[in-house]
Amino acid sequence: MIGRRLYLQVYVGFVAVAVFGVVVAGIVGSWVWGDKTAVTDLVTGTAAVSELRADDPALEEHLAEVAEQVEMDITFYDRAGGVAGVVGEPIEQGEPGPFREHGRGGLRVMLADGRAFALAQRRSFRPRFFLTFGVLAGVLAVGCWPLARRITRRLEEVRDGVARWGDGDLSARVVVRGQDEVAAVARTFNEAADRVQRSFEAQRRVLASASHDLRSPLARLRMAIELLDDGTEERASLCEAAVRDVEELDLTVGDLLQVGRMQASDGPENAEPVDLVAILEEEAARVGAAVAGSALVVDGEPALLRRLARNLLENAARHGAPPIEVRTTATGFEVTDRGEGVPEELRERIFEPFFRPDGHAEGRDGSVGLGLHLCREIARYHRGDVRCLPREDGQGTRFVVDWSGALSPSGAASGPRAAPGARAAS
Repeated sequence: MIGRRLYLQVYVGFVAVAVFGVVVAGIVGSWVWGDKTAVTDLVTGTAAVSELRADDPALEEHLAEVAEQVEMDITFYDRAGGVAGVVGEPIEQGEPGPFREHGRGGLRVMLADGRAFALAQRRSFRPRFFLTFGVLAGVLAVGCWPLARRITRRLEEVRDGVARWGDGDLSARVVVRGQDEVAAVARTFNEAADRVQRSFEAQRRVLASASHDLRSPLARLRMAIELLDDGTEERASLCEAAVRDVEELDLTVGDLLQVGRMQASDGPENAEPVDLVAILEEEAARVGAAVAGSALVVDGEPALLRRLARNLLENAARHGAPPIEVRTTATGFEVTDRGEGVPEELRERIFEPFFRPDGHAEGRDGSVGLGLHLCREIARYHRGDVRCLPREDGQGTRFVVDWSGALSPSGAASGPRAAPGARAAS
């Protein structure tokens, strides 16, 4: 999780740099001031120990006093090289002069009369140092947190705004704060979003206008074709085929007009409670499908909800294989079949307008590629969505219509709700 969240990366970076700086400062300070203190202690201790005698009965007491004064371990040797007295950890005998062993420094001194002694820094646990270090590290950690969050919170606002815009809310914008690079990114996004929104709105207006204007000449064209029928078998066949083409074109134009109308609206303007199971049973009977589940009521436009159910069922009958099953859920309904299924990489593309998988040429299967696109637009128009998923057993396709995002905390909204006296549909 730390590697995935920018504010945690920034925060950990701040704390690491601060703690590293404290450690380096402590080490440098120890070298600069600690060495000076150690040298002073060595000089003081050397002068005091040099005055002691190896045959003094109170030698170790005097050594202890010196060791306490300079906070060092001391080992005193007689003229024969034997240990005359020890305070603290014993120090090995060696060549006179400074030495460093086992992580501590010291000094060996040879006196003129043949005696010798050694002084070394004590190895001791310094709780005060670690307590100070811990408190300082804690203060740095607390102080770095708001700084890291302030830097990255605006990036998260930009991310959330882009996500809302990418989900289809073209009116989503990002709040611009400050005059730095993050503010420049937010401002650039808002300007780009404005241009894209204006372009989409212009396209929708053109599409709606063109679709509406096309329907009148199509009606006149159909009437003219029917008038051309002189009763002969050849002419009747040609006119019948031409009328079917005009009807198909009129249906496509109607779908485009409907999509444009829904995209230009925020939701159903004249919504009413619709018995979803009754619609599903009627449409399922057309393709020989079975319906199961509890009764469900959806607030919406009955004609559009019927078109949603019909398109999904006709798609299952055209591209899937029996048995086709319909089941209502707590948040919508599912249509499943036992066909070959939809490859994972195409489960989103099939909802694109006029998209056709390989091997499905226009007119070959009786559709123009708008059915599933219209299904998704109708579901989103009613504040829901449609997804294509594989069956749980891996054999076939499952289309899930879900209004869970439109449900209020109480369970009632423009999405589905259980009807009074819910029944099981067969």
